Amino acid sequence: QTMQLLSVLSSSDVDNDGDGYSEEEGDCNDANPSISPGTEETLNGLDDDCDGQVDNGTNGFDDDGDGFSEVEGDCNDTDPSINPDAEEICDGIDRDCDGVLDNDTECFDDDGDGYNEQDGDCDDTNAAISPMAQETLDGFDNDCDGQIDEGTVHFDDDGDCHCEVFPCYGSVNTICNPAAVPPGDCDDNDATVSPVALELCDGIDQDCNGVLDDNPINPSTWYLDSDGDGYGDLTQSAQTCTQPVGYVANSSDCDDTDLATAPNGLESCDGFDNDCDGVIDEAASIDAPDWYLDFDGDGYGTSVSVQRSCNQPTGYVGNDEDCDDSLPTNSPIAVEVCDGVDNDCDGVADESGSMGEGTYYPDLDGDSFGDMFGTPFSSCSAPMGMVSDSTDCDDSSAAVYVGASELCDAVDNDCDGQIDEGAPGTSNFYPDLDGDTFGDMFATPVSSCSAPTGMVSDSTDCDDSSAAVYVGAPELCDGIDNDCNSVLDDGLGLQDFWMDSDGDTWGDGNSAVVQACSAPVGMVDTDGDCDDTSASVYPGAQEVCLDGLDNDCSGDADCDDWGACRDIEQTCWVCGDGYTDVNEQCDDGNLNSGDGCDSSCQSEVNLTDVYTSWGSEGRTVYVFKSVSNTSLSNYATFCEDRGLNWFVPLSQNDAQSAITNCYNLDSYHTWIITYNNTSSGMWGGFNVTTDSTGGDYSSSGFSGIRKWSSSYCEPEQYNVTNCWDSGHVYDWLICEDA
Repeated sequence: QTMQLLSVLSSSDVDNDGDGYSEEEGDCNDANPSISPGTEETLNGLDDDCDGQVDNGTNGFDDDGDGFSEVEGDCNDTDPSINPDAEEICDGIDRDCDGVLDNDTECFDDDGDGYNEQDGDCDDTNAAISPMAQETLDGFDNDCDGQIDEGTVHFDDDGDCHCEVFPCYGSVNTICNPAAVPPGDCDDNDATVSPVALELCDGIDQDCNGVLDDNPINPSTWYLDSDGDGYGDLTQSAQTCTQPVGYVANSSDCDDTDLATAPNGLESCDGFDNDCDGVIDEAASIDAPDWYLDFDGDGYGTSVSVQRSCNQPTGYVGNDEDCDDSLPTNSPIAVEVCDGVDNDCDGVADESGSMGEGTYYPDLDGDSFGDMFGTPFSSCSAPMGMVSDSTDCDDSSAAVYVGASELCDAVDNDCDGQIDEGAPGTSNFYPDLDGDTFGDMFATPVSSCSAPTGMVSDSTDCDDSSAAVYVGAPELCDGIDNDCNSVLDDGLGLQDFWMDSDGDTWGDGNSAVVQACSAPVGMVDTDGDCDDTSASVYPGAQEVCLDGLDNDCSGDADCDDWGACRDIEQTCWVCGDGYTDVNEQCDDGNLNSGDGCDSSCQSEVNLTDVYTSWGSEGRTVYVFKSVSNTSLSNYATFCEDRGLNWFVPLSQNDAQSAITNCYNLDSYHTWIITYNNTSSGMWGGFNVTTDSTGGDYSSSGFSGIRKWSSSYCEPEQYNVTNCWDSGHVYDWLICEDA
């Protein structure tokens, strides 16, 4: 039994060493629990994990079979191409295990400039040379582009034999002689740009003169399009690079002054070639009318024959309204006559209004006299019960008609508008509307056998609307001719009255004067109102500034009224209106500068051509020389035009020094021109020393002060200004501060 038990214990399917694995489960040493498939391999010379290899996976074991373990310097013992003896290649892996990736290869940046040979570093031993280095003038290809010193201002980079500045040391164009390459290239990256290049229309300064597209060799031709229709005038062209405003690229407009005339224009009947096809007013014109044959020449045509044309063809008219084109007496404008024919082409013959027809009136009482109040009827023949007479004033009675005998029956028997006139026992009666027993003198009398109601036999009342007016009535102060003697208010005190339309108690002096003993309605006894449509306008009214009215009737309104508005209303203070306002030093009626008063109405001084000046008596004196042979009248406002005043001496010394100073200008003579302030050896009221005893006057309002160094003056000989002689000029004009 013991043997059987040992046999069982030594069986291969039993875990003899208690490490969890039997021999059948891969335990290569079931007597040692530290050796089993689940044990980690250690560097001990044993196959700890039972994989058939000793110490594999440890740093002392050459796992990848390249002859080096980790202990021996293999930095990746899973890759046989990586070991201390491996050759470094450009793959981003440290294959020789020296701690540096890709060193000693073309992809390694040996000089540390950020670029290797694969990146284009043409000298990986010099950190100053790389594809991103700046090319400098040093004889090296600093930027590794295959060219030396290119891109510098002394190098012809584009090969056009011009560099940017002098001297030029090289050129990409081997034909150029570097020593002879001139400077001035404004774009050394473009061989078409240089000081000798031809300018083109491309927005580039090819000839390097600082101006784009000047004098180009390929300008475009543009044509003036004055009427803006998109078509240009062949005779008005411009050659420029860009299209000028108002110009187009074509020249096909035959009339560039008319927007409606162009190759795409619509031809119309206007005497012009609207579509520029060389033909005027052709039949296809959009407004060409139709013309109709007028065979009978009466101005009305028929649609039997139609032509379309801008111009009227011979024998044709513009309508087809003739109902009978064989007779000129029949047309729409023909007169309808009583002939049984439709003369006026309205579809009716002998209608009312036809020539030759008669007018007929009803004759209801059968007395052969028609009713004057009846409706007339026109016809070519008399209708039944109607006659051509129209004088019967009562067509209901056969005893009443024109020419019948008048009777005292209160009837107008003879139709003359009067009743019972001429009948035995008749008299004339007149209306008495106001009941004062006096009849209206202006009314038509009525002849009657007895007085009609409201009528009397008297006819002397001059106003039958008022019972207070009649012949002999007492005169009243009422503006009425009460006694009918043709004089108003006679015998009473009269005065003048004027219309006061605006009710301001001032009458319009331009209205008709009415004389009455009392003011009529709407009239007053004072005149002088300059605007009788406004109650705020009358003599003495308060002027209202800026209302456009002459309120006080002074003749000046608003800003023109100095005392009422202009001196207080700032709105009126406008420079250039000719008034010198509170805020202005001057106002000459314009905004021009250079005339003594500038555009802000401030005084200005023009010292152009001043000859000399000096200070005297607290102001500055300015001397100008006149122009040869110029009339004095041209200098009347010389000083004022320059913003100055004519010089007037303020003392004897002031006057004498002016003469002396001017005399010293040429040392031979002087003639001072001043404006009306000298007389009898005096200047400005002060005695002065001259060569004459009195002032010299001219018709121009000037006077002269003379002083001679010699009695004979020859300007050419002495090199002086001209003298006062037969060929005189006016020498010195003196002004002072304004």
